[in-house]
Amino acid sequence: MVVDRYGWMDAREFEDANAACNLLPGPASTQLSIFCAYRVAGPAGVIVGGLGFVVPAVLLVLALSLLFLSSSPPLWVRGAGAGAGAAVAAVAVQAARGLLGPSFDRVREDRARTAAWLAYLLAGIAAAALIGPYLVLVLLGCGLLELVRRHRPAGPFGFHWVAFAALAPAVSSGGIAALAWTAVKVGALSFAAGS
Repeated sequence: MVVDRYGWMDAREFEDANAACNLLPGPASTQLSIFCAYRVAGPAGVIVGGLGFVVPAVLLVLALSLLFLSSSPPLWVRGAGAGAGAAVAAVAVQAARGLLGPSFDRVREDRARTAAWLAYLLAGIAAAALIGPYLVLVLLGCGLLELVRRHRPAGPFGFHWVAFAALAPAVSSGGIAALAWTAVKVGALSFAAGS
């Protein structure tokens, strides 16, 4: 709707915003809705869109917590909670399935990019299956590796620390590179604080 029906942004910008929001800690849907509200109405849109997205959920969670935390919640409430918990994995798989096709279409013309794409995909799947909560570290590592891979200096020695210097212009120019770099920093900080 944001791209096709309303034309608030083009498809590439929406994909970049979606990817950046998924990298940042916290609820990606909230962050993406606030970004879309910003595109429509600027700073005022951020406030109205953010409150419009967050307040109903907060009220619903408060009402449900009163029901769940009562001395004896009804059986239907406990069943609904168990069913919702089981549905989370299915929702994540469905979302990933929808992103795989367009993502692969971008890289399939270049063998090196296709190989990197497959390596990142397999690393993400293996991390999700084997290390669970530390999946974010693998995803951040894949993102950082891709930034370095795209900006590594040419030469016989391959990757070395000078490659990080190539990131500075991309990060300072803004766009998705700046968002990716911010996500790496925030992810590292949030992981360090949680461990």
